[in-house]
Amino acid sequence: MIDDLRRLLDPLHRKIRLLASRAVLTVRKSNALMQVKALDNEPRENVELFQQYGFRSAPQAGSEGILIAVGGVRDLAVVLCMDDRRVAIAMQAGEVAMYTDEGDSIHMKRGRIVEVTTETFILNASKKVIFNSPEVKSTGTITDMSLGNNVTVDQLRQHQLAHTHHVNGTNAESNPPTQRLS
Repeated sequence: MIDDLRRLLDPLHRKIRLLASRAVLTVRKSNALMQVKALDNEPRENVELFQQYGFRSAPQAGSEGILIAVGGVRDLAVVLCMDDRRVAIAMQAGEVAMYTDEGDSIHMKRGRIVEVTTETFILNASKKVIFNSPEVKSTGTITDMSLGNNVTVDQLRQHQLAHTHHVNGTNAESNPPTQRLS
């Protein structure tokens, strides 16, 4: 009787055991399809990478994930939760980060600090950018800033440095300012 029961349950046991496994990305074929190695280097072709709505990543070879065999069928596998621990950044409990293998990151740290790290930061806003803060600080040089109506701070500075005044009671003009803005 036990042998009969085992014989009946073995197919179910195999499906459950093969339902989920670790997978290592070997080739990324597109934004959605990849080739992975699963159990005992079992190659899986054209496996779909499921990602959260609004978030996209293009993991590199060697990244790891969870392979789910939909319905217990290994030929209908999808990969969830890809990660690459080789480039993960150090974080404290409760922190959240997005990062790349090049060192770019958006790190939401303890103490309500958001730190963005990159070489070049471009912000595109078609209407406006609003900073609601009592203080804005820059440790580097602000090279130019627009004041509206196609006037920049640099143009205003050049105008200020070149301006003269009419000297009352004469036909003379004063010299431009000698004190320079730094």
